[in-house]
Amino acid sequence: MAADRMVFTRRKNEDGAYDSICRVCYATAGSGTTEEELQAAEREHACNIEVLYRRGLLHRPSDAG
Repeated sequence: MAADRMVFTRRKNEDGAYDSICRVCYATAGSGTTEEELQAAEREHACNIEVLYRRGLLHRPSDAG
């Protein structure tokens, strides 16, 4: 699932763990020390629609016109 992986970027922490950051909503999807932990967090992540509306990345259906 290379396309799914492209949506996330990884940041290494001082303790050696990594954070997986969603490149759409900028939320931390999860943290872990193994690829399996990070991939599981990425699979479970869902962007918060309200955040996307506030950032202008989505338009509410009532805004269409």
